[in-house]
Amino acid sequence: LRADGHLVLGFGKRHTPEVFVQACDEFIVVPDSNPKPNKNSDVVLHLESHLTTRKKSKNASKKWTREELSSNDELVGALSNATKTAMQDSGWSLFSTVVKVMSPRFTCAQYGFKRWYPLVEATGLFDSKMSGSTVFIRLLKGDTKKSVPQKRSKPVAFPS
Repeated sequence: LRADGHLVLGFGKRHTPEVFVQACDEFIVVPDSNPKPNKNSDVVLHLESHLTTRKKSKNASKKWTREELSSNDELVGALSNATKTAMQDSGWSLFSTVVKVMSPRFTCAQYGFKRWYPLVEATGLFDSKMSGSTVFIRLLKGDTKKSVPQKRSKPVAFPS
């Protein structure tokens, strides 16, 4: 859900597994004995506040430029590692696997994109190809931050 830019809210107790907490945009710890929330409960007030703030920030977010994306070492490192992890013998990585391997703390919405593919293409650091309806990507060779090879596979058009 987060990969598609949706808000993910989690509710749980203090002993909720960390992987679940990290997968949420917002995680709210509820007491062990929790009466039904009423309109004035802390949880409801917190959610209303969070949703109002998110609407404001979502409208204010702009798409990052190629330069901003490709110079963000944390994002580039995460995408590169996910691509290497998903790499097949051919040297290409199944794009859907790359997205699944990405840390849940990264979302395309953080960078002003609704979907992962346009963000990855916008970095200018990856080559892509399509086989049937399946998308593959690979990291471009060489120092990708300084030079992008002239010849690339034809970009895959996806609705943004």
